[in-house]
Amino acid sequence: MHNAGVDGELRRLLNLFQGVYEVRRGSAGERLSPLVGYAGKYVDGDCGTKAYIGEVYYNFAMIEQHPRTLKRFAEAVKPQIHFDVVVGMPMGGIAFSFALTDEIGCRFTFAEKKVARVATGLEREETQLVISRHIIAEGSRVLIGEDVCHNFSTIADAIGLIENIGAKVVGIVCAINRSCENGTVIRNYLDVPVFGALSLPTEEYRQDDPYVASDIEAGNVIWKPKECWKQMIASMHGTW
Repeated sequence: MHNAGVDGELRRLLNLFQGVYEVRRGSAGERLSPLVGYAGKYVDGDCGTKAYIGEVYYNFAMIEQHPRTLKRFAEAVKPQIHFDVVVGMPMGGIAFSFALTDEIGCRFTFAEKKVARVATGLEREETQLVISRHIIAEGSRVLIGEDVCHNFSTIADAIGLIENIGAKVVGIVCAINRSCENGTVIRNYLDVPVFGALSLPTEEYRQDDPYVASDIEAGNVIWKPKECWKQMIASMHGTW
């Protein structure tokens, strides 16, 4: 069970270091700042894959720059399970996972994305998740570390990679768990428990959802939030 005082502190830190964006609304509830695109994608028939979009974005990279603040998030999550090593996911999960292992006193390693196919004029670059810098012993009990959990797409790849090594994923730990199903945060993924320092269930929408369709048609979406972060924060506060 989360401590309300700790949750409140972590929320304040997110806001203090400008790590959260929320759509600004007018007096009638209309959106006055852009929606945001998420990394998670869904299959849209013959159109291929499309990104989910939403009204809130958590940019944990703003917290990673401040070690003492990062440490507060690590202190707030103590998985009550036995494990041997924490594997940080690229790139956002690496700093958080290192801070967590330093707090707990266990072994740390990380996964990387390496180019599997170079981009051409017709095809995008493809990457492959690998764990190559350190060895994970067969039979190890592994905790996967992320900064923000939402669609679990990278984590799904990591579970397969770790199981192929002969190790077992026993938990997923994150600084912010924004994964959401029917308005409730997801606490298990593929029968693996999810532990979050801060649980902030956040709805996401398909692009054809009537709730967001008009904004998409009007081009009122930031598809790469981290590349436009300063403008987004200014827009949220009505100064851009």
